[in-house]
Amino acid sequence: MDIPKFLTNETFEDYLARWPKDLAHVPEDVIKNWVFYHNEFVRDHSDLYCLENWSFELKDFSTEEILEIKHYDSEIKHWDHIGNELMKGRMPGYDTAEYMLENGTFPCPIIVAHNAGSFKHAKSLVGEFMLEPYHLIEGNRRVGFIRGMNKNGYPKLQPKHSVWVVAIKT
Repeated sequence: MDIPKFLTNETFEDYLARWPKDLAHVPEDVIKNWVFYHNEFVRDHSDLYCLENWSFELKDFSTEEILEIKHYDSEIKHWDHIGNELMKGRMPGYDTAEYMLENGTFPCPIIVAHNAGSFKHAKSLVGEFMLEPYHLIEGNRRVGFIRGMNKNGYPKLQPKHSVWVVAIKT
């Protein structure tokens, strides 16, 4: 996944070296693709996602399970728009799109919250909470691409995809 130019003043390795020891349970993949890549996470949303209280499990989801991941209606419309743009060939040079067209799956796992209906999402409006059983946290474009590939019967679409499932520690 491309790292935006505004983040290149610090390498991921340097960032990881500063990562708090009490959050050692957070997988490096999640740190890189959720926290580091979306650097506004810590600044804007750390109150919503107390990482010390979450567990992470890497699972395989079928394409059908990916299609059932929930989000707010406006986000799902956006996913479908992105998927249509991909299938119309309007994303040349975009490495994630090219990877997915070639490999039929994600270059890195998406992240979903499991049964987190008592928590707000970064895009929640007043009174909105995450939807259950699975609400997408990170990977909007990638889910949109899978939706577009599925809708268009893309022959390279893989039957399984890696997903980080985030849940409240019990």
